[in-house]
Amino acid sequence: MPTEISQAILSAITYFDIFDYPLTSFEIEKWLYANNTRMSANQTRIRQVLETELAGPISFDRGFYFLKGREQIVQTRLDRYNLADKKFKRALLAGKLLAALPFVRMIAVCNSLGYGNASDQSDIDFFIITTPGRIWLVRFLSVLIMKILGWRPTAEETKNKICLSFFISQDSLDLEKIALEDDIYLIYWLSQLTPIYNQDQTYQQLLRSNFWINDYLPKFLEVSPNPRRHIKQSLFFARLKDKLENWLSGNFGGRLENYLKNYQFKILPPQLKALAHSAGTDVIINDKMLKFHDKDNRVKYRETFKLQLGRVLENAKIINSKL
Repeated sequence: MPTEISQAILSAITYFDIFDYPLTSFEIEKWLYANNTRMSANQTRIRQVLETELAGPISFDRGFYFLKGREQIVQTRLDRYNLADKKFKRALLAGKLLAALPFVRMIAVCNSLGYGNASDQSDIDFFIITTPGRIWLVRFLSVLIMKILGWRPTAEETKNKICLSFFISQDSLDLEKIALEDDIYLIYWLSQLTPIYNQDQTYQQLLRSNFWINDYLPKFLEVSPNPRRHIKQSLFFARLKDKLENWLSGNFGGRLENYLKNYQFKILPPQLKALAHSAGTDVIINDKMLKFHDKDNRVKYRETFKLQLGRVLENAKIINSKL
């Protein structure tokens, strides 16, 4: 049977195989999926296991490890990296506009673009953290700006559009409350967030509030974007933002927040309202979290991962028995 370390390596490689994403040894270490088992393994140990215990089910090409028979995903990853670089330019431009809005404390690129794996037709997903009590105001202004610019995704076009489907406030940073059983997608999603705007160390606060993912990813490191992918506000916009926040922090801002809450809820599509009142966590609508994932695929990815990993582990056992 595969050892704990080899199973953790296979789990990481198998999960990312779902998204056609081979891994380097550094990435395997960072995303080693231990699933509540305590282990410590550096790249030297990981490469040793890959070259011995896992030499049968795992292949290597151009610096990447992947499941045997999946050689084509190496080129897929290289192609998507170039696409992701172009999409990040749009993300940064949109991010600069949204970062100037009052009460925005963090903007992160998430989903496939967060780890440089975006396809040509994909949109750009943002995860935004706001100050408490102003989440509806931030969402309204964010959506309004993107709509004016024509950057909101539509049923007909999503390519390079800005998807604003997940907002939380600073007093609701622990996302374990929305985790499913064995929610591998949420665990990796959190580890792949790429903060492009990070005011008051909000990203670090988010990680501290979600330290539970370290039970699954014991070697996880916080993401430190290249400086060219990080938004720095000018002194003028920083001061303007402070003044707007001071003006909107009192009773007027509270009344405006309530009005925009009622208005936005009123115009929500009926299917989102129905999902919000269900027992699931696909769509969540309250004053601390706005999550509009009417096509939440976490269950699909979890079941696909389990099925695929079972096959890989069985294949590894058979191969090792023949050695």
